[in-house]
Amino acid sequence: MSSNVRAIIVIVLVIGGLAAVGFVLRDRLGASPGGLQVGDCFQVPVGDTVSSIQHLPCTDPHDGEVFVVRDYTGGDPYPTVDQLRAWVAAECIAKDFPAYTGSSYDDRDDLTVAFFYPPEDAWANGQRTMICYLNPNGGGTVTSSYRAGQPVASPS
Repeated sequence: MSSNVRAIIVIVLVIGGLAAVGFVLRDRLGASPGGLQVGDCFQVPVGDTVSSIQHLPCTDPHDGEVFVVRDYTGGDPYPTVDQLRAWVAAECIAKDFPAYTGSSYDDRDDLTVAFFYPPEDAWANGQRTMICYLNPNGGGTVTSSYRAGQPVASPS
């Protein structure tokens, strides 16, 4: 085997190994909100502008769980907060909340729904991704998922 072939094999193994480590550690790494996926659990950041989110396994204490990642469908001009809230009520709460949790939002006094949306400059560049997440009412954290069929989320 030539040294070039060996070098290529080593490079492929190193890249594959790094990708595997990244996949395994994904629940422990910080990332931008745009990297969140449905089912991800995380610590909700404090502040109006969010640049980094701390992913966590849902079995670790957390206060956020993503249940919707979808583009806003209300038009091109940057929406007002009231327009965003109306979209979240219609799309996340009315359509996706029951499918994700297995119950109606009105029947869950233990949860609130919150959301991330793109800043105005990102919106102007075509970014429309909305992220709706579940948050335990009254603060605190939980150590399981709110997804239907999972053990009931328990406050900690």
